[in-house]
Amino acid sequence: MPHSEIGRAISLAGLGTQVAMSVLIAFLFAVLSRAGSPRNYFTVWKLAWFALLAGLLALSGAFAVSSPPVLIGTLFLLYQAGKTLHFLLLGAGAWQFLSGPEARVPGSLVAVPVLVLLGLSALDLGNTMWLICLQSAIAVPVLGAAAWMMAAVPPPRRAAPSVAAASTFAATALLWSFYLYLFMTRGADTQASPWRETLRAYNSYADLLLETLLAFAMVLLRAQDAQRELISAHEALGRAHDRLREQSLYDPLTGALNRRAFDEGVGLALAGGGAVVVADVDGLKLVNDTWGHLAGDALLRHFVMEMKSRLRDRDRLYRFGGDEFVLVAPGAGVERMTFRMEQALSSLSDLPASADRPALPVRASWGAAPFTTEAGLASALQAADALMYERKRASRPGGPG
Repeated sequence: MPHSEIGRAISLAGLGTQVAMSVLIAFLFAVLSRAGSPRNYFTVWKLAWFALLAGLLALSGAFAVSSPPVLIGTLFLLYQAGKTLHFLLLGAGAWQFLSGPEARVPGSLVAVPVLVLLGLSALDLGNTMWLICLQSAIAVPVLGAAAWMMAAVPPPRRAAPSVAAASTFAATALLWSFYLYLFMTRGADTQASPWRETLRAYNSYADLLLETLLAFAMVLLRAQDAQRELISAHEALGRAHDRLREQSLYDPLTGALNRRAFDEGVGLALAGGGAVVVADVDGLKLVNDTWGHLAGDALLRHFVMEMKSRLRDRDRLYRFGGDEFVLVAPGAGVERMTFRMEQALSSLSDLPASADRPALPVRASWGAAPFTTEAGLASALQAADALMYERKRASRPGGPG
């Protein structure tokens, strides 16, 4: 078999392998583009690989048929359109990757170069050198720009996948520069014709290698983004969980810690010993019955606000339910706590008047008991509760309103 025929057979086998690999890459990108959140750059790259597949199928068809000339010419034009679209969409995807998720490439920046190149290709469709030179005129600047853009990706997105993509884009641009040089000097260098025939036979394999490496780098980029997306989702979920937990530990009406927070030991880390106070807001039922539940709610909020302004940073105030509150004062003795409570309750300001009710005084019955360990809080709580009821029974009846 003549050398030229062997070269042609090798070239056709390479083209067939390139078509098969393009089918796999296009299918892979179609599947991955549906996984997770949509990524505009990856969608554009998916279209680039489908454009390449369409172009290679058209080229295979052109080699497979011998007539009519119009059909062969049409297939060559489709091949040119597919390859040109492939290069332009690769560059557009790289620009979108660099620019962010909201970036969009105007369709005219892709359509116009394709139409111009098809018009130039139609001038000499039978000249393979002419077609390759036109492709190179698009491939070299677009792929070179894509390599620069992928190399310019800022941290934290700059990682091994983006470096691999930049390197492969650069290598592909250099390969097409080499193609352009060889075909443009073909007529002047007759001594190198065997060399050129070898290149012609094996260029499909060089293209295939770089296309496979580029597709692999793009898949890694998508996986890196998916991993970052997953990490962000986990972090957001953790923050939401923390917010929900925090909300579940506070009384929504008064802003004081609630019974659940007390049971879980929230705010009690410093409670190695001290005093615990149980307090009931006096006259809440009378306020509710006389002025309505909104007035009762306002009274409770006012009580908590007034008490918080008189507490130390390490004191913790809990609402156990209804009009019952618990105050844990680490490091405080009962005598000192008794003095503080008497001072605090005697200085509470009245709930200011509103349009539908007068000002209401704030009163509370309370009891205090000591504890020496956090484990002893439960028994101290019972003792303080009993003292609070004794004080309430001993106090004169009546209340605000």
